[in-house]
Amino acid sequence: MELKFKITERADALRRRFMDKIVLIGTSHKYQIRGPNCAPADAEKFENLLFSICLKHRLNGIAEEMNWYALKQSGSLESVAQSAATLMGINHQLSDPPPEIRKDLGIICDENAFRARCWLQDWTEQQIKAAVLKSHKRREEYWLSKIRSFDFWPLLFICGAGHLKSFETLLIKNNFKAIVATPDWMPAP
Repeated sequence: MELKFKITERADALRRRFMDKIVLIGTSHKYQIRGPNCAPADAEKFENLLFSICLKHRLNGIAEEMNWYALKQSGSLESVAQSAATLMGINHQLSDPPPEIRKDLGIICDENAFRARCWLQDWTEQQIKAAVLKSHKRREEYWLSKIRSFDFWPLLFICGAGHLKSFETLLIKNNFKAIVATPDWMPAP
């Protein structure tokens, strides 16, 4: 009985050790989707990067700033990360809220259109930036809730390079060990 307890205690300690590790990749969204904006060779390079990072850090899941709506809009059935996760036999999650949830949470869906509307309403640049930052914060908090429920640790999270620093800060504030693998990945020429 005591040996079983020690083994269970050790397994729990190991699980806790890895549950808080999130490896981050920042990139342009065009590399996350195979399509007209991403050359096949660039998608392959991105996929190879994902393989490399997942193997190096022994990751059990990939989550990303992506949703089905964005995939559908691009004409894709799956993201590069989904494909990579399937090939590696690990779990995958699309973590970005779809438009209907963004609306419910007060998250800006089209930042350019939002900026244009605000400009027409005589908002200052400072007011616009504050509203955009508030929206980004809500969106990043949504990602955090999604990856908590995903529960495959340690994991890789892919997001737009513009979100990387603020999302890393949010993770650290929530007691996660955030490791930045690459802050703004682009394929080498």
